[in-house]
Amino acid sequence: MEKDSILNVLKQTFKQVIPAQDKRTKLPHLKFVSGFIFCFLGDTKTSSLEAIRRFMINTFEMSIGKGTFWERLSRNRLKNILRDILADLIKKLPSQVIAGEEILSKLKVTSILLIDSSSISLWDGAQESFPGTRTYAGIKWHACFNLLSGKMEWFSTSSTSVNDRKYFPNVDGLKGKLIIFDLGYWDYSLFSEIALAQGFFLSRIKSNAVVSISEIVKGISSELIGEKLSSIHLKKRRGRIIEFYGEVGCKNPKRHRIIGFWNKTDKKYHWYVTNLDVCSSAIYSLYRIRWQIELIFKGCKRSLNLDGKTTSNNNNIIESLILSSIIASFAMHLVYRESAKGLTSRQKLAVSFQRLNHVVVLLAQDFINYLTLANYFKKLSRKIKLLSREIYEKNHEHRRTTLQILADDLKCG
Repeated sequence: MEKDSILNVLKQTFKQVIPAQDKRTKLPHLKFVSGFIFCFLGDTKTSSLEAIRRFMINTFEMSIGKGTFWERLSRNRLKNILRDILADLIKKLPSQVIAGEEILSKLKVTSILLIDSSSISLWDGAQESFPGTRTYAGIKWHACFNLLSGKMEWFSTSSTSVNDRKYFPNVDGLKGKLIIFDLGYWDYSLFSEIALAQGFFLSRIKSNAVVSISEIVKGISSELIGEKLSSIHLKKRRGRIIEFYGEVGCKNPKRHRIIGFWNKTDKKYHWYVTNLDVCSSAIYSLYRIRWQIELIFKGCKRSLNLDGKTTSNNNNIIESLILSSIIASFAMHLVYRESAKGLTSRQKLAVSFQRLNHVVVLLAQDFINYLTLANYFKKLSRKIKLLSREIYEKNHEHRRTTLQILADDLKCG
């Protein structure tokens, strides 16, 4: 039973990557790393290295000296172990869709990927290694999530002063996949690279982007062919969906599909560029799901304490603390996949990443026990099943979720 469970992938990864007992330490590496990753989850920003040390003493009932604890955290060894765990989980955990097969079928893609970054403030003393933008020092977590499987497919870290466009998954791996991104990744060449790799993209268009109208589909007069998008005024057409093909870029412009929606708040059109062949009315709700990655980051900062652990100026400790929270976020994927077995199709479309985070917090000690104790699988599995009703929005029958709205909008064609 356990061997067939997705939870076994986590356990096997930890056992294979983490070194066995070291005679120089009393607390085994498996316990130390497991406790370090799943300690102090919850809606708190009061954790510190000392609090983590005391947590481990209490959890494993074993004395851990301050000097010994700091030494284990500050070495490259722990950081490298955590990176290897992440790489192994990304490689071994399945990316198969859990919910929304009909969405992929309508879009004619194999998966929907969301990419973005989130900045984490650091102490000022870390400025030399991690220069910040709005703060003296900061680190960025760049991540690409598979929306319909809940899995993180790619990640990287950098200082917050680095432009997002410098960190992007390998384009060659996007064949058949749709990747959605915001203006931080705006790059004329990126669209062509994804298209050449037989992938699909969706992005907002920058207000100063060079876009020339070459073919009208609907919403505006053919007299505007040849005009620059930035120079035309469309207030009289508010409310209409506008669609055309345009030449995008200054040097060697490429032809892409452009769609505009009137924004009531900004009182102007918001423009989108894509190479998807899907009804134009679904593009807006499709781009809206990009917000899901913001909710994932927000949940990790609050519930997985991503923003509250970086209480050090040591580079290795900073990176290890960030990596530990990222690994803890994989527990969302595991809980999602285990819980989904008993959910209906409509309930799956109503799953909330924030709710998943709350459940992972409740199961933090159970994950430690599962990784470090024998015969704990049944108890963890039983608890996940018990909490499965807590991962989706309860009023989804009366108020459609973002994914439900998208599924309905895609019925247009």
